[in-house]
Amino acid sequence: MNKLMQLLLAGGLAVAPSLAAERERTLSLPSSQGGYLAIDAGAGFLKVAGREGQSTIEVQAQIVGRGFSGEDLDAFIKEKVVLTLEKTPRGAALKAEIKQRSWSSFMLGARIDLTVTVPKATHLSIDDGSGDMVVEDLQGNLTIDDGSGDIQVKNVTGDVKVDDGSGSMTLLHIGGSVTVEDGSGSILIDDVAKDVHLGNTGRGGLKVKNVKGQVYRR
Repeated sequence: MNKLMQLLLAGGLAVAPSLAAERERTLSLPSSQGGYLAIDAGAGFLKVAGREGQSTIEVQAQIVGRGFSGEDLDAFIKEKVVLTLEKTPRGAALKAEIKQRSWSSFMLGARIDLTVTVPKATHLSIDDGSGDMVVEDLQGNLTIDDGSGDIQVKNVTGDVKVDDGSGSMTLLHIGGSVTVEDGSGSILIDDVAKDVHLGNTGRGGLKVKNVKGQVYRR
């Protein structure tokens, strides 16, 4: 019987609300201006920021387990958590996920919060499961495929494409074009240098202003 199941059975499948543990991990990889980073993240908060003069990708991961003791969280991380930052033919890839996520990991409140800094002129692709997201201060293109959670993007000089399931979306000060597909949640798009392309914008308020190009709706 694995450590996680022992924890559940010992507690009669009940989680003590006051019991929680956290572990921090850091990752680093050389990069360059104009490079590419793909992020594949599961549940948790995600922040990505560009930094002038930085020549590495820096990742700070906070692994949080509500309902875990420190010892139990260490065992859970060893068995279930994937956290890697590796070079790829295109650039680099960051993966942060909980393997074989099931009812037990949801019940225990396991998540991985990520804070990532990159060279400012980085092209970025994000595939995110759930949790709020902030992306700021980039001089490359940005693509986001998000399941749920609020999204805030600001100060990106390249093109921005967002395909979002649910949650509010705020896109500010974009130097390229903007393309949006959204299931539900409010959308604010403000200060775009090129065109805005709106596909399905789902349920929720929509406000688009200060667009220097054209606004297209399907």
